[in-house]
Amino acid sequence: MLAYVHSLDPYAIWPLRWYGLSYLAGFALGFGLIRRVVRCGHSTLSATDVTDLIVAIAIGVLAGGRLG
Repeated sequence: MLAYVHSLDPYAIWPLRWYGLSYLAGFALGFGLIRRVVRCGHSTLSATDVTDLIVAIAIGVLAGGRLG
């Protein structure tokens, strides 16, 4: 039976790993989507609340990931 063993380098660009870039992309995408919902008027958040929310989520995800 053959098994696939990847040889992907864990560093995308020397100081940045692939999983770090995926976290960054996820937070950026979440920020953009939430900001778009706020601009359309489908939320009671303000523009500054969106930034505060994303920062709080990012801190929670990183702290929870380290604790878990």
